[in-house]
Amino acid sequence: MVRPPKYLAGALSAALGVACGGPSEGASEGGTNAFPSSGDPGPGSSGEGSTGASSSSGGESGEGTSGGQTGGQACGQTVNLEITSPGASAVNPVTITAVADGPVARVVYEAEAVLYIGESTDVASDFAVEYTFAPVGPRSIQATAYDGCGYIVGGATRVTVVSDGEDTGDTGDTGDTGVLGDDVCYPGPGGAWDVCFPLVLPAADELGFEYPPPLDQDPNYRAPLAFIDLTGVDLGIKVAPNFAFSELVTAQFGPYVVVQPSAVEHIQAIRDALGPITVPSGFRNPVHNAGLGGSTWSRHIYGDAFDLKASNASLAEVYDRCGVEGAGFREVYDDHVHCDWRNEPVDERFFGPAGAPLPEEPPAYAAALVGDGDGWLAPAEGWDEGEPLRRWRAFDGEGALVGVGVGVRFTPPPEAVAVEVTIGEVLVRRVEIE
Repeated sequence: MVRPPKYLAGALSAALGVACGGPSEGASEGGTNAFPSSGDPGPGSSGEGSTGASSSSGGESGEGTSGGQTGGQACGQTVNLEITSPGASAVNPVTITAVADGPVARVVYEAEAVLYIGESTDVASDFAVEYTFAPVGPRSIQATAYDGCGYIVGGATRVTVVSDGEDTGDTGDTGDTGVLGDDVCYPGPGGAWDVCFPLVLPAADELGFEYPPPLDQDPNYRAPLAFIDLTGVDLGIKVAPNFAFSELVTAQFGPYVVVQPSAVEHIQAIRDALGPITVPSGFRNPVHNAGLGGSTWSRHIYGDAFDLKASNASLAEVYDRCGVEGAGFREVYDDHVHCDWRNEPVDERFFGPAGAPLPEEPPAYAAALVGDGDGWLAPAEGWDEGEPLRRWRAFDGEGALVGVGVGVRFTPPPEAVAVEVTIGEVLVRRVEIE
């Protein structure tokens, strides 16, 4: 990935300072220059010896400190970082802010671990940056905090749904806007559409199942991105006058479900016409569906299919009534009728806009530290636009910073007992020198 010049300005200027003068130039026995995060080479760069104290932009290791000091603070001290804006949803352009419970010199923001958003050193504004996302939809924002020595000291992640329309706010209580991730509402016991559930955007590894690719590229067969989390839902609540939510979902197969409100409205209309109806099967996730022998693209996994059985009507009557209600597909079985509404557009609150690109999976990064005679290399994979920037640090037995460098190869000073490298601002690898 190509970083904007602004992102690398501080790193490269500091790198040049190291390359030209070396970590020992201008440094006394009290410590050596840390890798500056702001581009300021820090005290000692002019050739004067360091005293163990430093400015927040340069940072040097003081005698007896862990990793040096900056502005009177020890370098490398972990902080708790929290992204305070945006909330669960936002409108372009998005303002992103973060706060920490300890000293932080700058915060760098990325999305999906690959898209550089921006960085800020302004603690007074909570390290605010502004960014316009394209395409809109769910975005995973990562914030990385650096101290004045250039150490990564904290991180935070937040998923937000970005739109180009009216801001939906943090609560999701926005009515029937159709925006991915908004609350989804059902007719409820009185038909007032006042029973609403929040939607969540779980990561792929949280779901416990995987959707098939769209059938024949049909947008109605795209995988949902947002789900109702049953762990926070009263399953006994009536989502329609004659149907409790527990009749349409099965909690034992996992907490994440999709039930399209328009389909619930249809089966309530069928019940109004035919009398009492039971639902042998409603939503099934792909694993549950496969266990029952369902087809790969069964509409049960998309939340608009129900198996219906009437107490006071024949299977033929149920079949016909599903047709009246516009079912796109019907099948009659020995003891029930399968009805689904596959031809009606799926609800964008669950599935996102039709034709919108799905969020890309972040590339799989990998790296290692390998000894090379008296030096070290950090072979890496996953960066498809060239070699990532490597920032090196060496530490002595007291944890003090004794050497820094930038480049493919690094030779630590003799007193070093540990080497650490930050690769492409994404991965950090460390090795103890035997």
